Amino acid sequence: MNFEQEKTKSLQIAEILEKEIREEELIPGARIRSVRKLSGQFAVSIKVIQDAFQLLETKKLIECRHGSGTFVRKGQDGPLRRVAFLFKTNRNIEESYHFQVFQQVCRKFQAEGFVVDLTAETEMEKIRANYASVVISSTIGNDVIADLTAGGIPCAVYGKVTGLKNICEIYPDYFQGSQLAVDYLVKCGYTRIYFIQAENEDNRRSQVCLEGYLQGMKRNGMASDPRSVYRFSQVDSLLQKIKRDASKIPPALYIPNDATAYDINNRLRALGVKVPAQVALMGFYNRSHAVFAHPALTTIGFDHGAIGKITAEKLLGIMNGQPEESAQIPVEVIERESVKKINESSLLLTTQA
Repeated sequence: MNFEQEKTKSLQIAEILEKEIREEELIPGARIRSVRKLSGQFAVSIKVIQDAFQLLETKKLIECRHGSGTFVRKGQDGPLRRVAFLFKTNRNIEESYHFQVFQQVCRKFQAEGFVVDLTAETEMEKIRANYASVVISSTIGNDVIADLTAGGIPCAVYGKVTGLKNICEIYPDYFQGSQLAVDYLVKCGYTRIYFIQAENEDNRRSQVCLEGYLQGMKRNGMASDPRSVYRFSQVDSLLQKIKRDASKIPPALYIPNDATAYDINNRLRALGVKVPAQVALMGFYNRSHAVFAHPALTTIGFDHGAIGKITAEKLLGIMNGQPEESAQIPVEVIERESVKKINESSLLLTTQA
C-alpha cells in the first residue's frame, strides 16, 4: 500500500477500517482481522496496527476482548454480538436432534442479547469476518474445526469427540451408553452381541463407542471376539450369516447410530429376516429414525435440549475469557420393540450405571 506522507500510517489504516465499518463491509459484532494479519496485509509493524486499533477504540467503533479478538461495536449500546451455528450443507437441520440443539442455543444466546445465524462450512470467510463465536455441529469435519480454532475464534462443538486439543466438546456419554447397551442386551438374554460401526464413521466417537462395547462385554463375562466387530462396509456378509442362523438364541446387533440401525433394519426386512424374532437391533441417539422404524428401535437416549443449553453456556464462558472443559450428557436405555426379552424372568435394566 502507498501511504500518504501527510498522515501517520496508523491513522490511514484506521481510516480504511472505519470505512469498512461505516459501509458495513464489517457489520456490528464482526470480528476484525487479527493484528498479525493486518500487519502483513499493510506491510507495517504490529505497533502501527495496535495504534490504529487504539484510534478506533477512542471513536467507540471497536472493542478488544481479551482472549477473543477485536470486534465492531454497535454505537454506544455495545456490540451486537453475532453467533454462527455451523451446520453441514447437505444435512437436514430440521431432523429432531439437531433442531432441538439449535433451538436451545438460540434461546440461550438471544436471552443474552445475541443474534444466532445458521451458517454452512462453505461460508468460512463470512464466519471469520462477521461472527464473534461459533457453535459447531457434529456434522462438521475436524479440518474445519481446527481451522476455526487456529484463527482464534471462540468455538464449542456439540455431539462430537474430535480428538483435537483445546476444544470444548459437549456430547452424550458414548462410552457409558455403549456399556449400557451391552448390559441391557445381556439382561434380555442375548449371548452373541455384534458391534456395527455406523455408516461413514471412522472417528474418535466411533472408537469411544467401541471401547464402551468392549468394556461392557468384559464386565458381563463375555469374550470380546474381534470377529464380533464389523465395519459398515462388511455388514451385508453379517446379515447373510444371520439369515442362515438356526440358533435358539438369536444374535443382537448394537449399532451406535439410529440412522444406520434404521438402514440395517430395512436390509434385514428385504432379506426376510424378522426383528426381533431372528435378530435384535439396538441404536444410539433416540432420533426420529428410532421412532419411525418398524419395529420401533430400542436405543440409547439422552436429553437433546440439554446438549444445546450446555453448549451455549460453555461458549458464553469462553467468550468471557473463562476456561471451559468438555462435558458429557447422561444417557439411558429407551425400550421399544426391536429387542425382545429371551428370558422373560429377567429384570428390566435400570437407567443408572
